Amino acid sequence: MGAAVTALKVRYPHRRALLAAARAEGPVLSLFVPGHTELAPGTALAIEVSLDDSSLRFSLNGTVRAQFQRIARQEPGLAVVFTGEAKRPVAEMVAICAGRSVEDGTALDSRLQVDVSCLVDVSGQSVRAVMRDVSNSGAFIGTPSAPSLRPESELTVRFDPLFGRWGGNPLAARVVWVGHKHGMSGFGVRFLESAAIVRERLKKHLVR
Repeated sequence: MGAAVTALKVRYPHRRALLAAARAEGPVLSLFVPGHTELAPGTALAIEVSLDDSSLRFSLNGTVRAQFQRIARQEPGLAVVFTGEAKRPVAEMVAICAGRSVEDGTALDSRLQVDVSCLVDVSGQSVRAVMRDVSNSGAFIGTPSAPSLRPESELTVRFDPLFGRWGGNPLAARVVWVGHKHGMSGFGVRFLESAAIVRERLKKHLVR
């Protein structure tokens, strides 16, 4: 059996506070998680991050590196580190909170603003939605009636359905974040298909 994972919820007052708590330390990303929870170094964590000034939510998986007690102006909390594949959700969270595209710096993955009808298939439901921006690796899907989604949920997005209701070009995706963008509620996804498949199925929307 694998090591037990401790679930932990943390709420930051605003995006600036979250950005100040995140650091890059060579090949490792770290996050200061404020609070009085006492956990031993090496404890595996499943962290749910939320913000007071936003509806954004993020799910991260990391490991406790150190426990800090209140000293002078230092508030108590945990130093949590992220390595390997666990770094990607942290980097995405930081990019979103900093107002940058997750794919900034990669010309191939530059984002295009679009307005494309789609269907979201998740948990046996099919919900009408609209893709508002897209790259070779992900998209923002806007919908006022989305099912209760959480980061890391997996789903299928069908683009260009006939009359907005049937068929469409399907792409498997994983939810990265849930919140507001382009003036509407929705969620950001990372495509699980290869870049070649994404480009083929979305070629008319990725070409400008």
